[in-house]
Amino acid sequence: MNINKEFIDKLICPIHGEPLVVDGSYLVHRSNGDCKFPIVREVPVLINEDNSIFKLANFIERKDTTWKTNKGAVRRIVRMLTPSISHNLKSKENFEFIKNEITEGAHILVVGGSVKGSDAGILIDDDRYNVVSLDVCFSELVDIVGDGHDIPFESNLFDVVIIQSVLEHVIDPFRCVDEIHRVLKNDGIVYAETPFIQQVHMKAFDFTRFTHSGHRRLFRFFEELKSGTTGGPGMALAWSYRAFIRSFSDNASMRSVLTIFAHWTSFYLKYFDYLSLNKRAAYEGASSCYFIGKKSKTPISDSEIIDEFRGVNW
Repeated sequence: MNINKEFIDKLICPIHGEPLVVDGSYLVHRSNGDCKFPIVREVPVLINEDNSIFKLANFIERKDTTWKTNKGAVRRIVRMLTPSISHNLKSKENFEFIKNEITEGAHILVVGGSVKGSDAGILIDDDRYNVVSLDVCFSELVDIVGDGHDIPFESNLFDVVIIQSVLEHVIDPFRCVDEIHRVLKNDGIVYAETPFIQQVHMKAFDFTRFTHSGHRRLFRFFEELKSGTTGGPGMALAWSYRAFIRSFSDNASMRSVLTIFAHWTSFYLKYFDYLSLNKRAAYEGASSCYFIGKKSKTPISDSEIIDEFRGVNW
């Protein structure tokens, strides 16, 4: 396995929460040999099938899950021809903030790490930190295939957990955040980015959106260090416009043409966010929110969340 040995020793059974040992091409429950998980091409697959929409067979047979690994030529050409309608205005600043909060040797977990998030390389490409990446699909970045509903690591292990543009794609984001809270050290830091106004993406694996206030409640068992928006109303408008344009056809080829048209006629809208992102009114129509928090035993109350509302009270 390519994963750091220190992390291998900290893996636990996602079903029982007990330690695992390597037995050939499997990780096996120490006291229950019938409970075992495959190692596929050097990557442990630790899925609790009773609590996940994914099955071990999906990964043993190398089937596509959330991402389509073999994208067609048309899709690749469309991507090459279209300017992005997204722009993260806060991630670089936020990762630099976290970097100043942690020390050399920090243990970092990336949940949903098959794709490197915006500016995440500031932390995960830094050799001074011990980084492990978890996702429900294979990629060259993934160290462990696992579901965020049952993170297969022992408690109080990580200094930082990064979860960028992931919580909209899980069935139960509250359970995932509880798991993040469990695996963080007592002074551990979470960094999350989650959409508010964005249309469906990743097809069937798209479930939830959060306002800034709703995002804060999701992380109620964390002391807030910093929060805000990463993409404002300009970006949200571009996403909505693209959805409007693409709605005129169900044909894949035509939708590709419409996508190119939509991007070329709306990509500039995201730049208006430089003017509006830090205004209170922008929170009400933001494309995405972020939260940086430190693990706490005492939750913020709902009344406090309402009192801290960032929008404009009409």
